[in-house]
Amino acid sequence: MILKPVQKLLAIIVGRGIRKWWQALPPNKKELFKESIRKNKWKLVLGLSSFGLLFVVFYFTHLEVSPITGRSKLLLLGKEQFRLLSELEYEAWMEEFKNRMLTEKDARYLAVKEVLCHLIESNKDVPGISQINWTVHVVDSPVINAFVLPMEVRVKAVYDILYRPKKDMIEESLSNALL
Repeated sequence: MILKPVQKLLAIIVGRGIRKWWQALPPNKKELFKESIRKNKWKLVLGLSSFGLLFVVFYFTHLEVSPITGRSKLLLLGKEQFRLLSELEYEAWMEEFKNRMLTEKDARYLAVKEVLCHLIESNKDVPGISQINWTVHVVDSPVINAFVLPMEVRVKAVYDILYRPKKDMIEESLSNALL
């Protein structure tokens, strides 16, 4: 569980750049470096151990169990930080697409809303889904994309969907965004 991220970190640190740097050092500098490490080995051990301990503490204090899957996940940001980032992202998307939003009477908007209602109804047994107040925005754009932004207790969804006559294609796009 922890071994894989630590292994990747070590691979990055002990990478090609350090090997090239070491090979480029003259022999006398290599000996001075080795001697310095021997003299300060306990300081290095203490420093690396402290770093490792901080990493392990950070890792285990930032784990959260998903209520839907029951799996543990690492959260690097706190809930308040995540909420602020979500608000900023939502405002940025609304500003970018403010002139291309479809009205609630547009056929494409109604199709997306119908599919979203179907997805919500089909997943009402999933914890938390039925308690969420969903807001849908449809953008008239050639880019086919769907995503969900968490905002406080509700989720606001912004959908860039090019009109496609088949509802299953829209449903697939929306269900992928909800995952």
